Amino acid sequence: MATIYARIPDELRTALDDYQSQRRVKLTAAMVELMEIGLGAVTDKTTVAALTERLAAAEADAAVAREMAIQAENARQALESRMNSQADAFAAVGGALNQTIGKCPNPNCGKPISGRDLVVSHACGTCTGSLADLLDPAQTHGSSINGTQYLLLIGALGLLVGMAVVAQSKNP
Repeated sequence: MATIYARIPDELRTALDDYQSQRRVKLTAAMVELMEIGLGAVTDKTTVAALTERLAAAEADAAVAREMAIQAENARQALESRMNSQADAFAAVGGALNQTIGKCPNPNCGKPISGRDLVVSHACGTCTGSLADLLDPAQTHGSSINGTQYLLLIGALGLLVGMAVVAQSKNP
């Protein structure tokens, strides 16, 4: 065990004597106990300061993470809205493609034709006769094609193409 000699103020010596008498220990034991308590407090103060710094850093990181989560949720909602709009447009186009828009111009057939027959296959679904001439608006005048249904189909297709162009321009 090491020996320490120290000069201390009278008030500190009086406090040390009071502590010794309360504990009923020798002066050396009282000094060792008080030094251990004091050194522990200094160490704990350093530890508390380090923990306080780590807590502040963690709170800052959590704030950044919360902001990123809010931005991600906003982006998700925007994408969901865009996806729903596109789904509605696709449903409208699909509905227009499935609608009967007139009769086959083949005099031997005359069966109903759909927008799909006209735009996708360019052929009557029954007789497989060509419908390509009906895609020319000049050819539809006086034909068996319902002009309103034809225009709705062309409008739906235009909407679909427009959405594709916008989507492509946002995601090059």
